Amino acid sequence: METTILPLEEIQLTLDSINKRLNPCTVFVFGYRNNSSITSNILQSQLERNTAIHHFDILIISDKAYPGGSTDIANLIAERSGKIISVSLLIHKPTDLASNQLNQQLFFDKVFRKGQRLYIDKSAPPFIKSNGILYRDINIDRDYWLKCSAVADFIYNQFPLLKIRKLYYVV
Repeated sequence: METTILPLEEIQLTLDSINKRLNPCTVFVFGYRNNSSITSNILQSQLERNTAIHHFDILIISDKAYPGGSTDIANLIAERSGKIISVSLLIHKPTDLASNQLNQQLFFDKVFRKGQRLYIDKSAPPFIKSNGILYRDINIDRDYWLKCSAVADFIYNQFPLLKIRKLYYVV
C-alpha cells in the first residue's frame, strides 16, 4: 500500500476547523487531490499566479454530528483558507458503525485500514461491529447497476431532449 504525503499546513488548518465544531471526534483522510491552477489578472495580463488547490476526502466519527454539519465545516475550511482548500466530508455518529448494510461496513473497514488517521477520540475509538468476514457480493452490485442503467435508458429514450450522459459500468 502506498501512503500519500499530505501537506502539513493545509491538513492542520482543516483539522483545527473540524475540531472547532465537532470535538471530540475521530478523523480519517481517505482521498487527496492537488490541482495547480494558473490565473491572470485583467489589469496585469503579464503577471500570472500559480496556485495549488488542495482537496481532501474526509470521514469524521463524532457524537456531535448534526444535519448540515458537513456543509458548515466545508464552508468554514474554504473561508479560512482563502478557497485554497476544499473538502468532501462524511460525518457519522459512532452508532452508524454498527450498520447492518454490508456496503457501508465495507466502506468503513476500507477507510480504517487504508485511510490516514489524523485524529482519534481516545474515549471512544471507532471499530466495526460485524458478524464475520466482510466481502463484496459482485452479483448483487451488478444487478443493482443494471437496474439503474435500465431506468436511465428508459428516461433517456422517453425524453431525448434531455442532455443525459451515459455511464458505463466495467467489472
